Amino acid sequence: MAEKMAPRKIKIYVSYGKSEIDIPFVYNLVQSIENSSKAEIDFLLDEKLPVGGDITSFINQINESSFVLLFLSHLYKKNLENRIGRSHIEFDLIIKRYKSILKQRSNFSQTYPDGTRIHRPESVFIIPILLDGEFNDVCPEEISHLKYYDFRKFRSLGFFESSSFIPKSLTRKELSDFSPL
Repeated sequence: MAEKMAPRKIKIYVSYGKSEIDIPFVYNLVQSIENSSKAEIDFLLDEKLPVGGDITSFINQINESSFVLLFLSHLYKKNLENRIGRSHIEFDLIIKRYKSILKQRSNFSQTYPDGTRIHRPESVFIIPILLDGEFNDVCPEEISHLKYYDFRKFRSLGFFESSSFIPKSLTRKELSDFSPL
């Protein structure tokens, strides 16, 4: 009798500005999603990297990720524009991977058991989340065409008190349906 294999964990890379407000908010959001996902999502969050851990290897995990949660804020945009910290390195890799996925998927179509055939030229890879400001002011031009979540009101609370605030599309099942891999 064949053993049932556990579902493959979805890897999600998390990129954000490192402000005193963003760090606890992002960490609590990730924690809430992890708790509601029954350990089927592996978040790649730099706060989990141990002191002395290899940051370059960590950032290169973007290439193994199914998705990127990209938290947009004035600080994140400033870091990109002024090439401060490692945000610009992460973002360059994210865009490179995104373009690669789009190229791979440009001729992809899927046939379902009932015979329905769907052409899906686009893939969800980058999930932009607006934390402050106006979208057009804080979003890098390369991803300004993507639909985003507006979490400005939740960020003002500073944390997520319950998973009921988490959009359904950020659950394991919904992410599996849109995984680019």
